[in-house]
Amino acid sequence: MDWWNSPETLSKLQTGLVIVITLLGVITLTLKVRSDQVRKAIDQAKAEESIQLDEELKKKAAAAEKLAAAATAKHALAERELAETKRLAAELEEVKRKAAEVEETQRPRTISKECVDIFQATLGKSPRGKIEIIRVADDAETVAFSESVKALLSGVGFSVDRIHNFIPIGRSSPGIAIGVAVPEKAPPHAGHLQQAFQAAGLGGGGVQWGPDDKPDVVFILVGPKPLAGPKPQASP
Repeated sequence: MDWWNSPETLSKLQTGLVIVITLLGVITLTLKVRSDQVRKAIDQAKAEESIQLDEELKKKAAAAEKLAAAATAKHALAERELAETKRLAAELEEVKRKAAEVEETQRPRTISKECVDIFQATLGKSPRGKIEIIRVADDAETVAFSESVKALLSGVGFSVDRIHNFIPIGRSSPGIAIGVAVPEKAPPHAGHLQQAFQAAGLGGGGVQWGPDDKPDVVFILVGPKPLAGPKPQASP
């Protein structure tokens, strides 16, 4: 019997094989334990990372909500401020408008060159005739303006024979009006005068005003300044 096949050799080989198998088992078990530990560590790391990411996302979402709320508040504030600005601007415009109206009512009337040109062009070569002016005597602005009306009429060829002063009971009709003694027998220049005054933006409504013994006279009634805004073509 040779050495390889001897019982002693076989026993040693068997023992060695058992040792190898045992070592392989230990190594396998160790590797498995290590693998489980590594897997567990990886899973824990992933869980911790997921938790951290979730917390960061929650923080970012909260910050975004806070910014959105701030933006909404700023937008609402801007809208309120804009509405208040518009309200104040509207009030300011209304104050300016009323101030302009007050200023206009207090500013003396004048007759502009444009009004004179329109007045003269409207009359053209229509007949001229006698005129008497009747003015409100207790109003300084009306008295002054009646002198301008007299100059306007004289400048286009009318004969202003007389100026009558009267003090009305209460407020007289404002502006300029045309009067004749008998409307059905009005002198020829009455209608032309009325058209010229109206075309120049100076009034000129027709009224019956004057004594019956002066049927050939056109009476120009000059009343106080109208409370309304400026006339279309009369200068302020």
